[in-house]
Amino acid sequence: MKVINDKVIMRERQPICNIPGVEPEVDVYDLLVQQQQIDEMEDFDTVDADELAEDVKKILCETDPKMRRYLDTKPEEVSKFKIEYDNYPTPMRGPNNGVDVLVCFAKSWSKDWGGEIITFEECEPKDVIASYPGRIVVNRNEAWIKVSQPNVRAEEELKYLFFTLSN
Repeated sequence: MKVINDKVIMRERQPICNIPGVEPEVDVYDLLVQQQQIDEMEDFDTVDADELAEDVKKILCETDPKMRRYLDTKPEEVSKFKIEYDNYPTPMRGPNNGVDVLVCFAKSWSKDWGGEIITFEECEPKDVIASYPGRIVVNRNEAWIKVSQPNVRAEEELKYLFFTLSN
C-alpha cells in the first residue's frame, strides 16, 4: 500500500478474483484505541506511522490471545491514508502468511457518511463493517477487503492506519 499525493494505492492493483474456498475471516475490536487518545493525538499527518503501528500491535497482543504470536513481530507495509468522497480505493487481497490491520483514526464518524470496510467472498461483498473512531479491523486470510469512499456529506476526513504482521 502506498500513498501518493494523499491518494491511496493499495499493494498491487489487481481485479477482485475468485479465490476458491477462502471465506473472509475478520475480527473487529472496539474501544482498544479510545476516543480521547484520538482527540489528543497530534495532527494525523505528522504522527510517525511506524510508532503508531507498534503501539496498536502491542494493544492487540495484550488484549487478544490469538494476536500474542505477533508480539515480537515488526509491523510491515505501514502506511497512513485519508479517503475522501472522490477517492476510489482499490480492494486488496489479504496476506497468506499473517494478518492485515486497519485502524480508524477519524476524529468522529457517522455511519451515514459511508466509508465502510467491505470483505469479499468469491467476488461478491460478504461483510460490511462501519468505520468508527478507534475501530481496529484484522483480516486474517487471503480474502479481499476494501475501505469504500465516504459520501459527499462526510463532515470529517476518514483516516486509517494500515499495517501487516507476518507469521
